[in-house]
Amino acid sequence: MIKKIFIFSRGNVAGNSLNVFSREVANYFEKKQTEVIFVDRRKIYQLAEAAKSNGKPLCDAVLIFNACGEQEIKFYEKNLFDFFDVPFFNYIVDHPMEHIYDLEHRPKKYHVICLDSDHKSFIQRHFPAIISVHMLPLGGFSKAKNVCNIENFLQRDYDVVFTGSGTSIHELERMIAERYSKQDMTLIGTVIEFMLSHRSQTFKESLYHVLTDNGYEADNLNFFLHAAAHSVIALFYTRAYVRMEAIASLLNCNARIHIFGSGWETLQNRNPTNVTFHSSIPYIETVALYQKTKIVFNVMPWFKKGLHDRIPTAMLNGAAVCSDSNEFIDTYFKLEGRGQELLTFSLDHPSDIPELIEHSLLKPGELYQVAKQGAAKAEASLTWEVQARKLAEIIELYSGCCYTNIF
Repeated sequence: MIKKIFIFSRGNVAGNSLNVFSREVANYFEKKQTEVIFVDRRKIYQLAEAAKSNGKPLCDAVLIFNACGEQEIKFYEKNLFDFFDVPFFNYIVDHPMEHIYDLEHRPKKYHVICLDSDHKSFIQRHFPAIISVHMLPLGGFSKAKNVCNIENFLQRDYDVVFTGSGTSIHELERMIAERYSKQDMTLIGTVIEFMLSHRSQTFKESLYHVLTDNGYEADNLNFFLHAAAHSVIALFYTRAYVRMEAIASLLNCNARIHIFGSGWETLQNRNPTNVTFHSSIPYIETVALYQKTKIVFNVMPWFKKGLHDRIPTAMLNGAAVCSDSNEFIDTYFKLEGRGQELLTFSLDHPSDIPELIEHSLLKPGELYQVAKQGAAKAEASLTWEVQARKLAEIIELYSGCCYTNIF
């Protein structure tokens, strides 16, 4: 059993969501009588000095969401975590290409948890020395139980809500033109074109196709990683493009739509009469917002084999969810017929979004059933209580204790 775990606190990143995730994991460990200590760089160094002076172990494990250099803190000219022989668990909630430095500069006992099975295979292929890599979706967040009842649902204030920022396509195009060589610009442009034409493909698959089609040795791991580092902005561009495209289509709905987030000036300039734009809100405030919403709209951040936490959080707060689909969603959720848990659309056909939303709102009884089934699914398998238990099993396993029911 883990007796003591350090969890790194993070700054106000992504609406403070990383700290919310950390607190939910800590709650689970504390229920199991594990001592949880939240640390930052300064505090962990102080604790390390005290442990060294007293000749005691530092802790049983260290956890962080989206490490940003913490894993290479030095202590007496050694990696601090190697000095104390402590396993370090990095829960990466973005694409691993955004964390190459942290994946390369790591302690010996280094483990990764990620949100997409394609991300998992990418890390395993390019960083085989990492001890273990796991795919585990984030849990949904809610402060209330049984919020999904028919009376509550029919009286909700908002028809459709989207929470998330937009990214300027023109700004990304300017960055590509100013910061990249002509050769890189050609590669980036070709990858973007391929991804927009093959929207079910991952960034890794798209880059492989482009390199292979142009006669490069895409199976050379070092070369592929180098090419990926030089073209990852194609992922950012495509992700921003399809999100803007989907939201623009959503605004054509004959429904009351509320957008919470920055970066939507291009759409605001159209002055849509049925849409209200709001500033960004902290992650924890989305809970109360979703409890007042009939449909929470979601666009995946180009996860093709994984899940974004917006989906289980919306479900746990009694909203029906409408999202683009992917391989994970297709197999994990019931998407049609009796017991449907989720509304889905295809990124290949964003123009279908208004009809899907309008049809769903015209049948509130059926929409409520989708919300109810989604809530039941999330409550059974996608709460932080469930996901933290699975995470704890991973940490226990690689910290010296073994579970027989590890997945």
